[in-house]
Amino acid sequence: MKHPIIRFSLDSKPNKYGEHQIFAFISIGYFEVDYTKEVKKYKSDTKDYKPVKISTRCRIKPEHFGKYVVKGNRKVLVYDEKIFNQYARTNRFLKTRLQKITNAVSDVANQFYAEEINPTDKQFKDALEIKLDRREKEVIKERPVLEFLYDKIKSDRKDLEMKKKGALTENHIKTYVSLSRMFENYQIATKSIVKFSDFNDKAFYWDFFRVVDAIYRDEIQVDNPNQPKKQRKSPTGYGVKSLNKYIKLLHRVLSLGKKSGENVTLDLNDEGLSLENPPAEKEIYLNEEEIKLAIENRTNNVEFKIARQYLIMASFMGLRIDDMEQLHELSPKYYKGKRSSFYGIQISIGKTKSEVMIPLLKPVRGILKENISFQYLRKEL
Repeated sequence: MKHPIIRFSLDSKPNKYGEHQIFAFISIGYFEVDYTKEVKKYKSDTKDYKPVKISTRCRIKPEHFGKYVVKGNRKVLVYDEKIFNQYARTNRFLKTRLQKITNAVSDVANQFYAEEINPTDKQFKDALEIKLDRREKEVIKERPVLEFLYDKIKSDRKDLEMKKKGALTENHIKTYVSLSRMFENYQIATKSIVKFSDFNDKAFYWDFFRVVDAIYRDEIQVDNPNQPKKQRKSPTGYGVKSLNKYIKLLHRVLSLGKKSGENVTLDLNDEGLSLENPPAEKEIYLNEEEIKLAIENRTNNVEFKIARQYLIMASFMGLRIDDMEQLHELSPKYYKGKRSSFYGIQISIGKTKSEVMIPLLKPVRGILKENISFQYLRKEL
């Protein structure tokens, strides 16, 4: 929204005393695109600017308001501050009323600036009339965050289906789905409905993540009908990095809600609203030659043998530690496709919350041949 510009003008119809009603036209830079207009030179030719029009509830004769100037083939009455002020000396109420409107316009504009909302002409006019006590402020029912999330997920999937430019990927959408599950679990556990304004309280903000983490630890049992029967749990709860990921995602949702008019006063730039990430662990990478050495070299040392097998399996299956721990529950089988088939496993990846099928390449099959099954490996690994 640009800084409001106010222009006073007279109604064309006088009363029986020759007085015209004074209107205020407020330009806030809001426009709508009229696609029926022809683009003659610039794209802005299709912009249809919508000023806010409001009555001052005052009347005045034209000669006390301004003077006529020639514009093209016609005479137009233009507001002249000098002429108006001279008349207002004997009618101070008139000047006070116009000043009150000017001040109200400034206050309403500052309110929208503070809330980072770019209002439509109707939104600005509604707020201005409330400020001028011309209408009562409507009690707006706050929208639950979960309802907002559901609508966003639905909209994002529709954009993806239509292949819109800038549409979120399915994996990105799944992160919002995971966040929605957190809200579902929290609301079931606390028997409450979470609103945007709840997060304005920092105590509630951190309590939300405390409860969500307790649910993941299985310290609080929740029966969520929207989630699979076998819900993933961890005795250690969420890692700091995982929580920070969801905190960042929540901030995005709160920011979007704020832009759409929801009651969010929380300072999302406050560093105290995130956890401090642990120091980065030493990163070790193995190149192709080093992995090849592990495959070719044999050892009778039990510990080195286990380490070798783990290294080969993790490298060729692309699994993290948490995912490797699932292997003892799985049994490989043949998967048939239209063009080819392969011997592999189907596993749920913890980080992406997705099911994948992984082919077992020759080095991994060799380890299985030595150990018979993943169940046997569980004892060693």
